[in-house]
Amino acid sequence: MQGSRSKYVRGKRLCPRCRKYKLADNKHFYHDARRWDGLSLYCQECELTKARKYYKKLSKAQLDQRLESKKAKVKELRLLILQHYGGRPPKCACCGEQRLEFLVIDHIEGGGHRHRETVKKTGVGFYWWIKRNGFPTGLRVLCHNCNMSRGCYGYCPHDKESGQQLVALNRSDMRFSRTKGTRYERRSNLDR
Repeated sequence: MQGSRSKYVRGKRLCPRCRKYKLADNKHFYHDARRWDGLSLYCQECELTKARKYYKKLSKAQLDQRLESKKAKVKELRLLILQHYGGRPPKCACCGEQRLEFLVIDHIEGGGHRHRETVKKTGVGFYWWIKRNGFPTGLRVLCHNCNMSRGCYGYCPHDKESGQQLVALNRSDMRFSRTKGTRYERRSNLDR
């Protein structure tokens, strides 16, 4: 079928809706794995215009219903991931906290920020990434307190209370270096 493929001219592609030639890349056309070239049929401007018109037609009740449905899906996904890594019911691997509002996913070996930058996913997008990638190893469930303590001080006070062997970092063992604008990265003398 000849009409199903978009017209290409010197790396540019014709959008059938606005009839303009635009660069055939992800900046001008959305990704669509179902199509032969991996790009959506219409340009991003036309797709956004179509979406705006569609959402303007929806009533307030319909928009609220969609929002509630999306929130429920996110809650269900979060619970699924917390149960996979933290058991049923999910609990903090350090202190045993079970309230869902306090629980988060932690990288066991650290480096969560770098990992999220690598996969380019944060927040709910990271939860979807975990599910799509078959629940990879190296993650666990911690409460916010334990997670922050490990991130800021290199240990959790619950570890001291339970008598586990620790490699505690002193303030003198740490130095902070500025990376990527205003972000600071903690480095330990023990890592060198």
